Amino acid sequence: MASLSSLFSEYESDQFDNFATLPDWYVSNYDSFKNRVREVKINATTTFVLSNARNQMYMMFYWSPTDVESPIKVTFEINLPDGDKLDAVKSKLVAWLKSEGHKQTFPDGKVQKLAINVEDIDSVIGLWNSFWS
Repeated sequence: MASLSSLFSEYESDQFDNFATLPDWYVSNYDSFKNRVREVKINATTTFVLSNARNQMYMMFYWSPTDVESPIKVTFEINLPDGDKLDAVKSKLVAWLKSEGHKQTFPDGKVQKLAINVEDIDSVIGLWNSFWS
């Protein structure tokens, strides 16, 4: 028979803090992400962030704390079928990205996706804020 205090101590030591794994940049910019994130996946080497939809578009990126020297690929997915309307929205997206200083875009898997490379996580957060403004 164990005492209540020893059971409680064992319970406390077994608790896992879900927020301890969040990167510092996420926590310090929480107001930018609050109510705008559809999905966050964190594993040992990568953090994935997917936005909620805005104007039928999603913004997503992978960040690796072990590879801070490489650019971060930021992908935009337009939730429209292939056709004229998709082409028009993609053109507006490309124009907006150019106005944000990202002149080089490239396809990312399927026709609805367009990607850019961004220098660092601070620039990604700036782009995230612009996406939501």
